Amino acid sequence: MSPHSTSARPHTAHDSPGTDRSAPPTGLRTLVVGAGAAGTALVRDLGRTPDFGLAPIGLLDDDPAKAGRSVGAVPVLGPLAELTGLAVRHRA
Repeated sequence: MSPHSTSARPHTAHDSPGTDRSAPPTGLRTLVVGAGAAGTALVRDLGRTPDFGLAPIGLLDDDPAKAGRSVGAVPVLGPLAELTGLAVRHRA
């Protein structure tokens, strides 16, 4: 490695202890379909693995009981029928 080379992996908020977890996500802004067990696990895994390059910014779920809930800092934004509008609004 040359003295001028840099790491291929970008620095993220997950790299340093004590960093602000509310900082904007790094990676491709991603909407996750489903706020059940699989969607929740996916959001948590993506948050722990920034090398995937995906930053979950919201979940979509057709269950009205899940509206307004969150998985960590990632909110359930609405139903799948609103995908296009939510993607535009949240730049995903």
